[in-house]
Parts: sequence; C-alpha cells; structure tokens
Amino acid sequence: MGLLSDWERATVKLKADEANGKTFEFTVPSVEESMDDETVIIEYKYVPKKGWRVASKPGTLK
Repeated sequence: MGLLSDWERATVKLKADEANGKTFEFTVPSVEESMDDETVIIEYKYVPKKGWRVASKPGTLK
C-alpha cells in the first residue's frame, strides 16, 4: 500500500461472510492516473467476548 493510494475514494466488496469470519476486498485508486488501482484483501475473525479482529497478516495484504 503505497503513499499514492487514495483511500478516501476506495470501494469495498464483501467477498466471504461466515459466522466467525468475513473477508473484504478493497479497491483503492491511485492518485496518479498512470498507475493501476490497488486491491487489498482483509480478513476479519470474530473472537468470543472480544469482538471482531483483523486476521490478515500485514505481509499478506494484497
């Protein structure tokens, strides 16, 4: 995720919806028209008595 990503204009899609986990796909446009949009997949897991937590490791955000 570079500094040229425009997160204010990002869109999100729910890719998987299970009882204890959800996966979202974020499409983040670049502020530079010559660069491609960036796709980021983030997984969340539900931890009983604690709530939702990010389950993706930083190195796997693509």
